[in-house]
Amino acid sequence: MGNVNPRKVAMIGCGFVGSASCFALMNSGLFSEMVLIDANQAKAEGEAMDISHGLPFARPMNIYAGTYDDIADAAMRPGWTLSKRISRSSASSCRN
Repeated sequence: MGNVNPRKVAMIGCGFVGSASCFALMNSGLFSEMVLIDANQAKAEGEAMDISHGLPFARPMNIYAGTYDDIADAAMRPGWTLSKRISRSSASSCRN
């Protein structure tokens, strides 16, 4: 694995909770890059555009819709791998 970007955050799932969390993360100023991932790519793109409209009131940040390939360089919890992250998010998205 290449360089790790500790200022990159990923939101997997762009529903009500995911989009509200992204808005809060944008306002926190903790990150310089945010990737939104959703099973519905158009939903992720729309949420990324909506959240980006708040950037004039926050610190500069690159916000975009992406895929799991885009978060390969994001920092993870110790002991976690990308495949573990994907399997956990897939399991949580199946719950009702």
